[in-house]
Amino acid sequence: MCHLLCELFLRLRAVGLTQGTSCELPLTQAKLAEATGLTLVHLNRMVQELRAANLVVLKSRTLTIPNLEALMSAALFNPNYLHLDRAGSLVDVARDHKASNLAPAIACSLVQGDPHEHR
Repeated sequence: MCHLLCELFLRLRAVGLTQGTSCELPLTQAKLAEATGLTLVHLNRMVQELRAANLVVLKSRTLTIPNLEALMSAALFNPNYLHLDRAGSLVDVARDHKASNLAPAIACSLVQGDPHEHR
């Protein structure tokens, strides 16, 4: 989930469709669950964890990422595969990321999901 949100945000930013730390996200949680292969219940729990950790704000079809570096760190996201920096779109995004302030258990659950959850 974190990885998908990072990728969507960076791709939208590369083409000028973000405003600061926000972008339009016209996807429902059901569609996000389908895209990630998670159940709707598990995806909703992950969104709640992300909100509680102040990594994302989802409101009125708008995604806000208060701290992109922390979200990228939680997702173990490396934007190099997007090849967006060739066009100068991602200045300083691919730099080394400091570990986020998330508790290891939260970071692990955000990245790996609940191993007991049926998909």
